[in-house]
Amino acid sequence: MTKLGVVGKESFAGTFVYAVDTRSSGPLDLPVRVGSRLWARRDRSMTEATGQRAAELRDRLVSKLVNAGHITSAAVEAAFRTVPRHLFAPEVSVEAAYADDIVEIKRDERGALISTMSAPSIQALQLEQAEITPGMNVLEVGSGGYNAALIAELVG
Repeated sequence: MTKLGVVGKESFAGTFVYAVDTRSSGPLDLPVRVGSRLWARRDRSMTEATGQRAAELRDRLVSKLVNAGHITSAAVEAAFRTVPRHLFAPEVSVEAAYADDIVEIKRDERGALISTMSAPSIQALQLEQAEITPGMNVLEVGSGGYNAALIAELVG
């Protein structure tokens, strides 16, 4: 299994917060620093231009979510502006990662879709409704890592 997600962020139990990616058994690639967080990435094709494009798309997405009323608090907005969604969806284009749509994660042997990353608007609404504040203990089950990273930003 490959660890994918926040590296070096301590959780309430004093252990590191991470998501488990069962799609790959390879090692993590070089870490990427975004703000004060260190993120692990698996996509070696990431370039500075891709990073700039991702930042533009992330900013555009967050602005749409704010304007649509899906994001209403400064804390959730800051988390969405900080966490690089595309690093949690390395199999899709940067444009697809920042669309307000699901990202397909896994299909079964017959090709039926069995796992997705939720659309950002749904994640934003869930986080707003949860009213997560710094210092809270939050258990996130079933995440592909992105939602756990958003929660990690919110709890501090």
